Amino acid sequence: MCKRNYKITPKEFSFGTSYQVEVWDTYGRYTEVYEKDVVSAWKFIYDYWSKEEENKNSDELMCKTIQKCIELDEKRGVLKGNRDNLD
Repeated sequence: MCKRNYKITPKEFSFGTSYQVEVWDTYGRYTEVYEKDVVSAWKFIYDYWSKEEENKNSDELMCKTIQKCIELDEKRGVLKGNRDNLD
């Protein structure tokens, strides 16, 4: 397992300063957002970490769903003869 980590970097734009927020959760998933202030950046990090189990379960469900779709396509012959597997 990976350790949680984060990085908050102030970035200057023509409209002012924003904060680049990079976050890694316990499972190694990474996300990056920009927030308007430091408080919002910290809130995003807290919220992201508090939802890591939910996000993990969603990722696993998505993987299973995609695998089932591939199996259905193979069963129906949709994937035969298409190099890129597109219709």
